Amino acid sequence: MNLYNPIRLHQWSAIQDRYNAMFLNVVDDRLISWSGANGELPWLSNEILDDLIKAVNKPVRIKEIILFAQGPNNVQGIHVDGYSQTRQGSSSWALNIPVLNCTQGEMVWYQGDYTYTPAINESSIGYLHIDWKDGPHRLDSSIIDVPTIVKVDIPHNVINHSDKRRLMLSVRFTPDLF
Repeated sequence: MNLYNPIRLHQWSAIQDRYNAMFLNVVDDRLISWSGANGELPWLSNEILDDLIKAVNKPVRIKEIILFAQGPNNVQGIHVDGYSQTRQGSSSWALNIPVLNCTQGEMVWYQGDYTYTPAINESSIGYLHIDWKDGPHRLDSSIIDVPTIVKVDIPHNVINHSDKRRLMLSVRFTPDLF
């Protein structure tokens, strides 16, 4: 599989309607995460799991939902998704669902020689900070403007090339999608 693979979600517009009014005044980047037995997981499971299971050809359940918000012309730092040095329990793939103003949001993947260290962002969510020895070297990029399965266990970031706020819902699953 490539670094990204678009899929069809029949309830995409209902998902956009549910989340598009969040983070109205975001300037830089912010996020909110839902996991466990909270009400967002059952609601979103009902909206996406039938389509997703058909796309990946195996049963999965939602582990975590993250709503990412970027202010106008924001460049997110290059990172790897995960919570610990070993990435144990971290997803390698996510389903990214565009919510608002995503037609100019470019996801970029990188390669090079690097190590990473656990860090926590301003929204108290863990990630892996990249320490480059050689790089970063641009590997690929895509405008994620339709629901898309994306690789998140290698260095990547998102650039909002728009003068509007951008919202992207990112969903993690167990077992991992691939």
